[in-house]
Amino acid sequence: MVDIIAPVTDYISDSILTTRGDLLKRGLSTIGRFPVGFPRQILRVRTTGTDLEYYSLVYAIYSNLYSVSNTSIITISDTVVEVLLLDLGSVVSGDILYFNLSVMGLKGGVAGRTTLSLTKDTGTGLLECFHDLTYHDLRMFPLINEYERWNMSGFFRVVTSGTMRLKLVSVSSGSDTTVAIGDAQLCVYHMPT
Repeated sequence: MVDIIAPVTDYISDSILTTRGDLLKRGLSTIGRFPVGFPRQILRVRTTGTDLEYYSLVYAIYSNLYSVSNTSIITISDTVVEVLLLDLGSVVSGDILYFNLSVMGLKGGVAGRTTLSLTKDTGTGLLECFHDLTYHDLRMFPLINEYERWNMSGFFRVVTSGTMRLKLVSVSSGSDTTVAIGDAQLCVYHMPT
C-alpha cells in the first residue's frame, strides 16, 4: 500500500534543466542534464551502446564522400575494359552506398552500343542492389552515336562487412566493336549504419 501522505524523497530538481529543449539522461549512477543540440543534428546512441550523442548530418555526408574521375580517352572494345576504380576502405553490413556516375561517350568508326557496369572489384565485403536483390552490380547500355553524356545513380546495400573497392568496367557490342569513353566521374556517399 502506498502512503500518500509520506514526504517525496525521490524527485528531480527543476534546476537541472536550465535551457529550453534540455533532456534528462541517466548516467552511471545519477540522472543529469543532457543539453539541447545544434540545428541539423540528430540524437543517436554511441557505438558503445551505452550513451547518447548528437551527430551532425552535414559532417556525415562530407566525411564519407569518395570520388574518382578519369579524363583520358579509353577505347572500349569487345573485351572488358576497366574505366574507374574507387577504394571505399572498410564497410559494415547494413551500410548504404549511394552513387552518382557520369560518363561521356565518344563514337568510334561506327556507332555502337556499350555496356557500363558498376560492381565490386576486390575486398571481403559484399553488396546487393536495391532495385533487385539478386543483382550485385548496376548496368546501363547506352547507344553511342555522337558525343553524349550519360548519368546513372542508385543505391547499394552492404550485406557482408569487410573492405570494398568499386570498379566501373565497359565492353562494346557495336558493329565495329569500337567506341570510346572520354570522361568518367564517380561519386559515392557512404552512409554508415
